[in-house]
Amino acid sequence: MQTQSDSRFRTVAILKTRPENAAELREHLLALVDPSRQDEGCITYILHEAINRPGVFVFYEGWEDEAAIDAHIATDKLQRLKEITDRLLIEPEDIYYMNILK
Repeated sequence: MQTQSDSRFRTVAILKTRPENAAELREHLLALVDPSRQDEGCITYILHEAINRPGVFVFYEGWEDEAAIDAHIATDKLQRLKEITDRLLIEPEDIYYMNILK
């Protein structure tokens, strides 16, 4: 069981697009999942899609440490995704860095 002293690093990223762009964004995000799971330090990399809000996607990620998430963000695949999301998102992505409380 993980406690608040757990040193692993977790993030939640929320991405929103218009419903008519949801299929295109979904395709790009799904293509990111398996390669990202291979990144050094990746513990968990899960993509969710809101049932009640078409076009809303949420990543839940677990990383060994902050250096691992920083390395992931610097990869070419994330830089290419940034170009796509700049075009498709209706607002900047929300990224939360999380601590486990209990």
